[in-house]
Amino acid sequence: MFEEVELDDGAVKLYRRHTNGGGRVALDAQAHSTAYIADSTWVDSGAAVRAGAHLGPHSWVERDAQVEAEVTIGEHAHVGAGAVIGAGSRLGSRARVGAGVQLAAGTVVAPEARVERRALARRRSVSSPTPGVTDRMSRARA
Repeated sequence: MFEEVELDDGAVKLYRRHTNGGGRVALDAQAHSTAYIADSTWVDSGAAVRAGAHLGPHSWVERDAQVEAEVTIGEHAHVGAGAVIGAGSRLGSRARVGAGVQLAAGTVVAPEARVERRALARRRSVSSPTPGVTDRMSRARA
């Protein structure tokens, strides 16, 4: 069973419903059978959701993002393109992890917090709800 979704550029993408939760997973994305993906959640092309991950309602994992094992993502949370969420991490509801961000294993991102683009979270807690605040992050070296 597949669903067609027309993108802004007119391209049509195919999604399948995940067997555990019913969330939409792009045909070229990976979602482990033990992951829970809520019915209203989307996993885009090239993304991977590993064993035991739990993606809450209305969350979104963009293209090429990696959600490692035992990660919990709250409702309305967003994982940007190419981001990596380390094993055992937790994203609170309405948290946002930007494109290319890498969160270390066990990182906790508070509800409504934002981790900005291309940052590498080195500490185990990101609590600022203010966009653009980097006092708990270090810039990734290019």
